[in-house]
Amino acid sequence: MSGVSGQVPQALPVLGAAEVARAGRALPVPFELHLDNRDAGAAGALEADVRLRVERMLRYLPGRRLVAQARLGDRTVLLKLFVGRRARHYCLRERRGVLVLAAAGTATPQLLATLSDGACHALLFTYLEGVRALTDAPADICAAARQLARLHRAGARQRDLHLDNFLCAVDGTVHLIDGDGVRAGAGRGLSVAASLRDLGVLCAQCPPRFDDHLEQILRCYRDERGLFPVAPQALLQATRRQRRLRVRHYLRKAQRDCTEYHCEQDLRHFFVCMRECLDPALHRFAADPEAALASAEVVKAGNSATVLRAAFGTRRYVVKRYNVKGPVHRLRRALKPRSRFRLAWCNGQRLHFLGIATARPVALLERRFGPLRGVAYLVMEDRGDLDLAGAVAAAAPAVVARLMTSCAALFGDLARAGLRHGDGKASNFLVDGEQVLCIDLDAMAEDSGRGLMRDLQRFLANWPADGSTRAGFDAALREAGLPLPGPGVPAAARR
Repeated sequence: MSGVSGQVPQALPVLGAAEVARAGRALPVPFELHLDNRDAGAAGALEADVRLRVERMLRYLPGRRLVAQARLGDRTVLLKLFVGRRARHYCLRERRGVLVLAAAGTATPQLLATLSDGACHALLFTYLEGVRALTDAPADICAAARQLARLHRAGARQRDLHLDNFLCAVDGTVHLIDGDGVRAGAGRGLSVAASLRDLGVLCAQCPPRFDDHLEQILRCYRDERGLFPVAPQALLQATRRQRRLRVRHYLRKAQRDCTEYHCEQDLRHFFVCMRECLDPALHRFAADPEAALASAEVVKAGNSATVLRAAFGTRRYVVKRYNVKGPVHRLRRALKPRSRFRLAWCNGQRLHFLGIATARPVALLERRFGPLRGVAYLVMEDRGDLDLAGAVAAAAPAVVARLMTSCAALFGDLARAGLRHGDGKASNFLVDGEQVLCIDLDAMAEDSGRGLMRDLQRFLANWPADGSTRAGFDAALREAGLPLPGPGVPAAARR
C-alpha cells in the first residue's frame, strides 16, 4: 500500500469576540472567527451563528480594531471588527460614514452586513480584488479629486483625508474608503472655504514638485463639482499651508515613541530610531556608542564634529558625532532651545516626508547629564561618498548635464517647500547614481525667499564664474524657474 504524500491540513484556531479582544499582538492568522450575532433578523444582518475565516490582516490596532480579508462561505469579504469599550460607537460611526459616501455617489465598497456580538461589533464589505494604493501621480490625484468633488457636492466631508483612504481599482476607478471620518452635511453643497481646505489637504499629501500640477487638479475637481470660484493661486496657498501643518505634526511624531519611531529617554540619554531599522546592533550602539564605533572609518575629523562610516550588523551607516569642545561649549549647547543635532534629525525626517532627496537619518543618540547635553551621534543612511564637485569633474558631459538638471530640481523642491539649506558648499551635495542629494542639514530652516537666493549664490560660487560648469548650472537653475543671483557673487558667499 503506497503512502499518502503531502501534509494533513491543520484545523484553524477558533476564536470568539472576547478572545480576539484579549489576544493583543499575539493574534493568530489565519483563524476562524465565531460570532454570536445579536442583530440576527435586523435589516442588513446575517444569521445568529456567523463563522468567518480570517485569512489576512490588513490593519490591526490591538484591543480596538481589526481590518482583514476574510471568507464568508465561498465569498471573499472585507471585515472591519471593532472591540473594546467603545466598539459600538466606532462601528456605528463607520457605518454612518459609509452610507454617506454611498449616498453622495462616490465609488466606495458596498456595505454587505452588520454584526453585533456584545463584546464586539463588525461590518462586512465587498472585497475589491486587485486594488492598489493611490500614488502621487497626477492621474491618480485627479481621480481622487473627482471623488472628493462628489462628496463636497453632497455637502459631506472626509475629516481624515489621506492617500491611504483611496484605493485604485484595476479599471482605474478610485474608491473612497474608511467612513469613520466622513460627516454628512445639511443637504447642500459644502462651502467654498471648506472645500478649498479639503482639496488643499489632498494635494498637500504630494511632494512639493507636484505643485506644478495643481491647475490640472483644480480643473478635474471643477468638472465634477460644477461652479467653483477658486483661482489656482488660492489652491497653491491652501496646499502649502496644509503641507506645513502636516510637516509640523510629523516632526512631533519623529521625536517621540509611536508606530514609526522608537524613542526612549531619561536623565542620561535620549535615543530615537526608525522602528523598521531597530535591530540588536543599533541597540548595542545606543548602549555603548564608542565601542560600536571603535573600528569605524574616519571620513572627516573636526573639532566640533567627526564623521565616520561604520557597519552595525549587516547594515552600513554614516555617523556624525557632535563633539563637546569644553565646559563652555557644553553650557552653550544646554542653553540653546534646539541643538544642531536635533535640527539635523528633524530636517532629515522633514525632507524624507516631503519626498526631497537626502541621506535619511536612521537614529539619533544624545548623551545627557540632566539639562546638559553631551556628545551626540546622528546615524544616517550610507549613500556613498561622491560629492557633487567630484562627480562633475569625473563624469562624461552627458552625465554632467543630467546631474545639473537633478541639482536644479532639488533646489526647486526646497523652494516650493519654503526651505533654505543654509550652506551650499559642493561637499554638502552627494551624488548617488545620477541623483543629487543634500546632506549636512544642521543649518536648514524655513525661509521666505531670501535664504534661497543666498543658497544659490553660495552654490554657484563653487565653480569659476567664467567657466563652462558655472554656465551649465546657471542655465539649469534658470530653466527650473529659480531666482538667480547677479553676475557678481559676494565674497561672503564664497566662504
